[in-house]
Amino acid sequence: MTGASPSPAMFQRRWAWGLFTVLILGLPALGVWWRTPPDLPRHAPMPGFDLVDQSGTPLATSELRGDVVLVDFIFTRCPDVCPLLTAQADRLEQGLPDRPLLGVPIRLVSITVDPAYDTPAVLAEYAAVRGLDLSRWQFLTGDPTTVQQVIAGFQTMADRLGDGPEGIPNIAHSERFLLVDAQGVIRGYYRSDEEGLREVARDAHRLARSGGS
Repeated sequence: MTGASPSPAMFQRRWAWGLFTVLILGLPALGVWWRTPPDLPRHAPMPGFDLVDQSGTPLATSELRGDVVLVDFIFTRCPDVCPLLTAQADRLEQGLPDRPLLGVPIRLVSITVDPAYDTPAVLAEYAAVRGLDLSRWQFLTGDPTTVQQVIAGFQTMADRLGDGPEGIPNIAHSERFLLVDAQGVIRGYYRSDEEGLREVARDAHRLARSGGS
């Protein structure tokens, strides 16, 4: 003897219960996928420093805590690599949200490797000529010895290899973007090519959206 077919009302209840189960079990997993940043490595802590920006305003490491920070190294007299790095950083700045939903702000910091020449006024002109938005982007300089210590603290380098035409220095330095989380830990070093830009933008956005760590 076969059992009676389920009534329409029973079928609707079973369908509703199945949908409820899928939502209860599935949404937390979706939330983890959406909110959790990739398992980024943890490098050294960001070095402590007291530098000044393009407006002459002091900036200490402690003032960057709580934000996700993208860092690169340039100098204003650089004829080739630095203009490209700055243009790429400008693309990043324009493409990243200031504060993702329920997240923390994203900031950009460009540190000169030629601080004896790159005074705040020189850095301000460098940014103005390029029409850069400095609402969350600062160009930093300071005492040459201090700047060299900061560069080393970021586990990178800058070596003056002599002077080129018209006395413009030839300075070998990092061409990568560094990603620092809201706790001040360096989480990645990224190439400045198209693939590297996509990766650093993705990781910065997801770190910021998850609270910065």
